[in-house]
Amino acid sequence: MANKKNIFSLLYQLWNHIKSSRKIYFLFYILLTFLCALAEIISIGSIIPFLTVFIDPDKILNFEPIAFLLQYLNIESSNQLFFPITAFFCLTVILSGILRILLLKLTIYISVVCGSDLSISVYNKTLYQSYLVHVNRNSSEIIAGIISKTGDVINGVIWTFMNLVSSLIIMLVIIIFLIIVNPKITFAIFFVFGLFYSFVTFLSLRKLKLNSEKIALEQTQVVKALQEGLGSIRDVLIDGTQKIYTKIYKKADYPLRVALGNNQIISLLPKYIIETLGLIFIAILAYILRYNSNNFIVYVPILGALALGAQKLLPSFQTIYYSWTRIIGAKSSLIDYIQLLDQSVRNINLNENYKKIYFNKTIEFKNIHFRYSDNKPWILKNLNFKIKKSSKFGIVGKSGSGKSTIIDIISGLLEPTKGNLIIDDKIIDRDSIYSLQDKIAYVPQNIFLSQATFYENIAFGVEFSKIDDAKVKESAKQAQIFDFINSTPQKFHTIVNERGLNLSGGQRQRIAIARALYKEAEILILDEATNALDYETELEFINMLDSIDNNLTIIIIAHNLSTIKKCDYIISINEGGITEEGDYLYLSKRDNFVKNISDKLKII
Repeated sequence: MANKKNIFSLLYQLWNHIKSSRKIYFLFYILLTFLCALAEIISIGSIIPFLTVFIDPDKILNFEPIAFLLQYLNIESSNQLFFPITAFFCLTVILSGILRILLLKLTIYISVVCGSDLSISVYNKTLYQSYLVHVNRNSSEIIAGIISKTGDVINGVIWTFMNLVSSLIIMLVIIIFLIIVNPKITFAIFFVFGLFYSFVTFLSLRKLKLNSEKIALEQTQVVKALQEGLGSIRDVLIDGTQKIYTKIYKKADYPLRVALGNNQIISLLPKYIIETLGLIFIAILAYILRYNSNNFIVYVPILGALALGAQKLLPSFQTIYYSWTRIIGAKSSLIDYIQLLDQSVRNINLNENYKKIYFNKTIEFKNIHFRYSDNKPWILKNLNFKIKKSSKFGIVGKSGSGKSTIIDIISGLLEPTKGNLIIDDKIIDRDSIYSLQDKIAYVPQNIFLSQATFYENIAFGVEFSKIDDAKVKESAKQAQIFDFINSTPQKFHTIVNERGLNLSGGQRQRIAIARALYKEAEILILDEATNALDYETELEFINMLDSIDNNLTIIIIAHNLSTIKKCDYIISINEGGITEEGDYLYLSKRDNFVKNISDKLKII
């Protein structure tokens, strides 16, 4: 249904997303376009006296409207006319060219700044979407929308539509001028050119729409193929599956290139045909006038003006046609892009004015149920438990039992379908989620490290100028990563490779802990954080947790039971409910507890 929207309504929607301050530029653009059109008709009009002065100069001397000007310039003979007329013609052509260049620069500038604004808006709104939206959304669509489809909207819609408007204005002004010069011939030229382009547009419309849909689809598939191949590069190299991933990429990329190429052919082909027809038309016209007029010389300047006018009209006709086909070709991408721009963002400034909550006693799950939608099964069923302040709390269970969903609810990423998350007797609602998240630091199994310094990775998300140097180093000391960082060539200013591939698993985890300590989080969540560590490194990591701030509440999702050995309280989750709970000593002796956890979990 979305693809049946009128292109003009889509353009209007896009216009509404452009900043008001940017819209002022479009007024300057229209003004400059009219100046360009004026310069064009002056340059076309100047061809008449230019040719006349070479064919019949006395006619110019006797032309009353400019007799006063010639007298003022002391021009009395025809020989004195050649230089000023030639100079005037050249100046009008130069002026027209300069204004065209300025119009081009303004067009590109407006396209760039508006495109950047729109791209930033899409990215910003996407980041503010709820976690549930991100879970149900294909990330390839978002990346394609921000990168590829932004390019389509900038080049295929904004820039193209501006060219269409300017060409339409210039074309109409030139046609009006040519009608004044000779209405019959002008109507004939306009009719021939207009009829041809209308016919070609009609024939190509269906093909353009099909290509538009294919381009929008395959752009997403190309990004998806890249993500899958590069995101699993370790497996690709080990398994030798390069050919398979190349084939997947080719399957998406080739149809995209073909569709783009076909649109280019449809857009550019008429230009070459009409250039030929235009020249033939002028030649036939000259032939007819030559043999049907007793004074052909009189028509030469007019023919020159019409030929120059036609030469000026042809690019305008072609630009209008080319722009229209490109806009139609980008229609599906424009629809997808507007959907991203139309993403609703609730309380976008909530993180500055949120309702404060305090954590001094407990986090409580009270009768919590959760499922992703009404037609999907329950992930959590009637969960009830409490996590005490400054305690270590363990969560174990088989894959798919609901452990990560519990963490997502504690983190405020998901809202319970039924029941309540309660902190110190206060129910957590949407207005207090940001306050909750301020208190949480999350350490997953695969730590994200940016290609930046240790300094910036520990103070992750903080503007460089606002990073507290002493606080970074103190956090590194508590996380027991300080000595390692100091042993690197540039210490805290050493660059960490992308995703921390030049670091061991234990070192990455310690940087994540240092990051949590820098944030001064009250709740530290370790989501399978030791899964990639060997036994000795894991023990070092667990012992390190004992040495950090005693006021920190630590919630651990375990990969093996040694990880939760020092937890004050443990719950075992199976099929969304609690099957066993208690301390480690009690649970390690319970047969049901051992049965309900993954085979990977082992009592040590």
